[in-house]
Amino acid sequence: MVIEKDIKIAYNRITMNEKNNHKKYHIVTMGCQMNKSDSERIATIFEQYNCISTDDWKDADFIIMNT
Repeated sequence: MVIEKDIKIAYNRITMNEKNNHKKYHIVTMGCQMNKSDSERIATIFEQYNCISTDDWKDADFIIMNT
């Protein structure tokens, strides 16, 4: 899955100079049911990097808009 590579690159750039590795992510999903499934897969990848989901996009280090 290409998105996994992109998440890894973005995660490494954000955490390069920071000691706290528990970053937050927010996913906005629009469109069909397959987008919901893809968003769940994306969330799983973020969780593998010890990221935490947040309902408030203002608190997120990563914001994903899946359309």
